[in-house]
Amino acid sequence: MKYFISFILTLLLAGCNLFQGKQPAGESVAVEEKQEETFVPEQKELYVINPTTEIYSAPDTTAKLNLKCELGELVELEAESKHFYKIKSPTDCYLLKENMGTYNEIPLTKEILEAVQELEEDENEFDISKEGKNLSDYFTISLISKQEYQKELKNRVDFRTPIKNFTYKEGVLYINHQAYEVEKENIEWSNCEKVWWIAPLQRYLAYITYQGDVAYGFFILIEKDTKETMKLGQEPFLSPDFKYLFCTTNPTYMNYTKISLYNVQKDSIPLIEMVAQTEINYWMPYHTKETPLFFSSNGNIYASFNVEGLFWKGKKDVKLNDQRKYIKIGIRNQ
Repeated sequence: MKYFISFILTLLLAGCNLFQGKQPAGESVAVEEKQEETFVPEQKELYVINPTTEIYSAPDTTAKLNLKCELGELVELEAESKHFYKIKSPTDCYLLKENMGTYNEIPLTKEILEAVQELEEDENEFDISKEGKNLSDYFTISLISKQEYQKELKNRVDFRTPIKNFTYKEGVLYINHQAYEVEKENIEWSNCEKVWWIAPLQRYLAYITYQGDVAYGFFILIEKDTKETMKLGQEPFLSPDFKYLFCTTNPTYMNYTKISLYNVQKDSIPLIEMVAQTEINYWMPYHTKETPLFFSSNGNIYASFNVEGLFWKGKKDVKLNDQRKYIKIGIRNQ
């Protein structure tokens, strides 16, 4: 998982969200060692178009800071030389010119869309990155138009029926006078935000948060009669044929996207079995009331999305970016 490099605060003024790189940047421009770069003033803004763009402390490819900008990040620049741009910043920071470009030059290649990254050590079971796999081993991914997304939105299927009459106290959820224990740790900080009934699975689905913070919570499936529970790290979506659960975090809260795929095994114990989980590397889907992530009746998943550096818009008044791309995800038979 990417994480902020908090100890270099001044670089944040450069317009880049800085992250520790996991792989070296691809550099096709060979900058000669000790070659002098002559800079001329040039005020402009360009997008990061290479997902492994390195930041340098000097106009020299050996002066790596082991930091990188996000793909799609809009960077404010103040000068350029033959091979480098100088970032507008109180600290000297440089980017290779070949890694910067216009909005239309941001790549959405098959490799970009299917790339995954390694999960944390405590989540490595079924982590497809450890097997050398990517999203294409489990899904088909296609770019689509906004019109196709809006058309399929009319065919959206959602098997979750909201339950309004419930209470939650000290880790126990009460529905129709039945008590279901859903949290055994951190009881005093937990709260139940929402409850649904999923008829095809004959289970309740509850969303448990801590201290009312929707960014930190989990979903849990509850068997109505046996009261058996199964914890899910991400929000589940049931496929129209009832064969799969596709689960995803909401980047609006988490700023990254983990996904997992389960087979649904009716009349079996357990009901669902994990097939794969991973973290998407370079892009994040939106999931809001106005632009949901959803299953269509045709069995495909639809969403609007952006590369990581374009998910948010603005520097002071930060909000979701309205300029988006659209995607269709199909599940391969597992």
